[in-house]
Amino acid sequence: MEKCFVKPHSVFQLLLILWMTSLIHIAVGDFFPCSGSNINVSVTLVCNGYYDCDNYEDESSCNYSATYLQEGESHIISLLPDTRPRGLYNATLIQTNATNGFQVVFKDLLLINDDLVQIGTGNDPSDIQSVIATIHGYRYQASDIYINSNEMWFAAIIGWQYGRYRVDVGVTAIDMLNLFPCSGSNMNVSVTLVCDGYYNCDNYEDESSCNYSTTYLQEGESHIISLPLTTTSRLHNVTLIQTNAKKGFHVVIQYLYLANVDLVQIGTGDDPSDINSVITTIHGPKIYADDIYVHSNEIWFAAIGGLQYSRIRMDVGVTAIDLLNFFPCSGSNMNVSVTLVCDGYYDCDNYEDESSCSK
Repeated sequence: MEKCFVKPHSVFQLLLILWMTSLIHIAVGDFFPCSGSNINVSVTLVCNGYYDCDNYEDESSCNYSATYLQEGESHIISLLPDTRPRGLYNATLIQTNATNGFQVVFKDLLLINDDLVQIGTGNDPSDIQSVIATIHGYRYQASDIYINSNEMWFAAIIGWQYGRYRVDVGVTAIDMLNLFPCSGSNMNVSVTLVCDGYYNCDNYEDESSCNYSTTYLQEGESHIISLPLTTTSRLHNVTLIQTNAKKGFHVVIQYLYLANVDLVQIGTGDDPSDINSVITTIHGPKIYADDIYVHSNEIWFAAIGGLQYSRIRMDVGVTAIDLLNFFPCSGSNMNVSVTLVCDGYYDCDNYEDESSCSK
């Protein structure tokens, strides 16, 4: 039987030819051209979530799926907690029907160094002409953005320098044909967002002017306004209370926590949008507030969260009291409604309204 032998140098030549062929193949067709520069990027790196072209073309031109929103629906774009992979390119496409647009709300934001956010209309993040907003680092907050288009894209881009990137964004499909005017500014708000419990106007008009129901109290009756720990930004929580014509109210802040950006407003009447009706404003940070006596038979109470980093918790008791008959507190200039005397809870600084009661 004849034996076959392969010469060692023939095997080496074959491998060398295959290797050279692969190099030629790569050189000819396996590179992605970066149009904004003279760089070419291996196709292996295209659409991998990390940009290599200076203008992000190797990622922005990818085939991204789109999220569809009906009017009033929202989509959350969240990169939390702090995201640090350098060169990250995260794109989101969103669509709605032809007559709608979008409101983009930055709930949390941290951009440093060469980090940035790009927002555009249409469905092609690689189209530089479609960019309507670019937010560069260093930034910790950003104003709302309204988009007059039924297609939008959002790109979160982390630079190649050291970075700490944090984004939490809500995108809501809104009616752009019918707008609510904010009287305190030149801003208009989609009617989709009016009376939804979260203000968009600078002076809260889109929430404070809503038709709120009223709680009625007889003399001596109480109503509790309670908010468990709430961290939602732009919160606008309103309570209306009435009693009969000769009574007023005693407001007791039993528990209170307001962060720097939060506040509480208390006013007389039944219209929280009437700035002149405000009798007390409690600004954060605050963990305590004195009792408040309201000399009116109508009162409104508003808990208002800040634009970012809101943190509200409270328990407030509102009691309808007789404001015509008062008990004098001898240790101070304070007078207490007789409704509150001998009720087991002192209101005078030296407890006279309770200590003098018959047992």
